[in-house]
Amino acid sequence: MGALTKDLPKCIAVKFQGKSLLEHQIGKLRALNVNQIVVVRGYQGSKITLPGIRYVTNPDYEKNNILESLFFAKSEFDSDLIIIYGDIWFEQTLLKNFMTHPGDCVIACDPNWQSTYSDRAHNPPSGAELVNWNHLNEVTRIGKIWGEGQINGEFIGMMKLAKTFTSQFKKLYAEVSKSFSGKPFQKASTFRQAMLSDFIQEMVNRKIVVKSHLIQGRWFEFDTPEDIKKAETIFGITSSNRI
Repeated sequence: MGALTKDLPKCIAVKFQGKSLLEHQIGKLRALNVNQIVVVRGYQGSKITLPGIRYVTNPDYEKNNILESLFFAKSEFDSDLIIIYGDIWFEQTLLKNFMTHPGDCVIACDPNWQSTYSDRAHNPPSGAELVNWNHLNEVTRIGKIWGEGQINGEFIGMMKLAKTFTSQFKKLYAEVSKSFSGKPFQKASTFRQAMLSDFIQEMVNRKIVVKSHLIQGRWFEFDTPEDIKKAETIFGITSSNRI
């Protein structure tokens, strides 16, 4: 995001209608009576100071990626859990529908994903976490698999776990983080660089059912300044940023 995130984390730096991405997310969660919210802070984490939130610190953010960062908060995985990437904007209806989808482990997927990559020269689909699912909407393949055959959709960075599944989720992470330490893991060069989608693929490989929820509602991920301009055009929302 260039100068925009020189001194601020992306979730705070990117603003629409006077609110940061994180504030929009928190507001939509609270509107659905989700009030126990935990934020994992990494880069410029001290700048994230929103009230009424519990914070966990990822001190190794320069050396790791999303998966390891998430599990710094593993002590909080003791109830029904919703995991949301900090750099996405989404409509209230999208979150509401996702939360009602049944299953122990569910991920939100966009079957119309290709349209979001038009006119995004600096954010090509090769960097997306893409998904295939079967006739039961069970995930069969996920990760940075652009160019590896037919793709059904994109994982938008939203995951839901039932309370009864969280202990298995943590147990598997403990196992693979030990056995793959310093080694390649799925699409990642080393385990520390793994994405959440790499871990989901490991779950699928072990015959753990991961359901795909085909989203109803709009969303957008922010990786470059041009993404802000595109979101303004698509959704008619006004950015508070100067880019």
